[in-house]
Amino acid sequence: MNKLRKILANRMAFWTGMIVSAFFFFMYLYSIGDFGFGFIPLSFEFMLVEGWPEKVFKMRAPFLWEAIGIFYIYGGVAISLSIPNIMLALLLSSLVFLNIAIVVYTYKLPKICRLEGSSKPLLGIIPSFLTGFACCVPTFIIAAAPILGSLTVFFVKLRPYLIPISILIMAWGAVSSIKRIPENI
Repeated sequence: MNKLRKILANRMAFWTGMIVSAFFFFMYLYSIGDFGFGFIPLSFEFMLVEGWPEKVFKMRAPFLWEAIGIFYIYGGVAISLSIPNIMLALLLSSLVFLNIAIVVYTYKLPKICRLEGSSKPLLGIIPSFLTGFACCVPTFIIAAAPILGSLTVFFVKLRPYLIPISILIMAWGAVSSIKRIPENI
């Protein structure tokens, strides 16, 4: 828990994680159709769908729930109000935040994300590139899985499995990354 406090106290790690997770949150909602751009209202509007109490937890597909209302915000932004979809997007974006914050924090720690030194500079780039790739890039790939699942036909069939797998892998990645951080830093 002390390591997590240090990570969150690091301003660069915190704000980078916040920006990436906010971007992920809105991209996830956009990819499932709960966030978009519609007509341009003259002011803020909110409409509830008919029979909304029955639709609160009604699934339209695996891990996609019906909207019970729509916010129209001045400027043409439309947000569908689907409480389970928003909660799932918050869970995923929180895990993205945590993983990105850990990656940014550990980037400056030489024993965590890269190999040190080599006698031949050009050859020394290759192992450090590969270990950096193996350590840090899976966070971005794992976070993109739910978005990619809603954008391609192939991933539509896999989508019911990608979201739970993404949650498990991101949680496991965050815990194992925190464990690898030395105590004395």
